[in-house]
Amino acid sequence: MKRIVSNLFLLSVFAVMVIINISCKCQKSNKGKLPENNEVKAVLKTDKNFKPDGKPADYTIDTAYVIDNNLIIITSYTGGCGQHSFDLVWTGVFYKSLPAKAPLQLIHKSTNENCKDAKKYTLICDISGLKQPKNKLILLLSGYNKSNLFLAQ
Repeated sequence: MKRIVSNLFLLSVFAVMVIINISCKCQKSNKGKLPENNEVKAVLKTDKNFKPDGKPADYTIDTAYVIDNNLIIITSYTGGCGQHSFDLVWTGVFYKSLPAKAPLQLIHKSTNENCKDAKKYTLICDISGLKQPKNKLILLLSGYNKSNLFLAQ
């Protein structure tokens, strides 16, 4: 009898582990891979005189994450007819904290834009220029308050 109960218990534990493993695999996102479609290169610019203008952004940051030395930003905005470009601006100064923090702001530029289509783009920005000599770095992306972004050193 004890053997049957023991076998049922082990079988139950195994079944629960299989279910958890399957559900975790189904919920994984593409955050481990660089996106392939609708991608735009955003340029990291250092401007020691940069000050945010205080105007509300004309885009929304849907999500952001770091892969290797790339900051991936999925953004949406209205437009579609004109030309669009994005810059990621940094003052070149790290906040003195442990770990260090780098404030960043995404700047969206558009010209000849008269359309109101909903657009979604994946921005890829090489952030290797932000590396600190030691420890990890927290990226403070203005307009993205869902979580801290970490750049491992």
